[in-house]
Amino acid sequence: MERFPRKCKLEFEIIEKPNFPITSKALSETEGRLLVSVGKDIVFDEEDILLAEFYLALTVWVSQGCLNNFKYDSMDYEDSPIFEVKVEDTFVHITSVWMDDNVSAPVKIEKQQFLDAVNSFIHQFEIELPEIKEIS
Repeated sequence: MERFPRKCKLEFEIIEKPNFPITSKALSETEGRLLVSVGKDIVFDEEDILLAEFYLALTVWVSQGCLNNFKYDSMDYEDSPIFEVKVEDTFVHITSVWMDDNVSAPVKIEKQQFLDAVNSFIHQFEIELPEIKEIS
């Protein structure tokens, strides 16, 4: 069986937080940097991403069982999809319209490794901005 042991990471840095109390406006007020890497490959590295919007899209996808493909489009950008994950049995294929030209698209990784990275992102985001759970 072919193995893809490369570790996947979804890292973020919130640069702009919404005013309190947190409302649905937080989706358009929480901006920052999002970095998605698989092993040494940088799949996605952008600043000025609506992180709460991305968080919400991921939580919906996870709550639906991660069975279907995941597409992230942003209200801030016309490019589409900004970040996409195609599910194939026990693997996922990750692409982005902004993917580095030095990375061969799509990047294939074991589905569970990607889900671990997604769950870690969700957990860390909720620690950084705990009130976000109230609108998700």
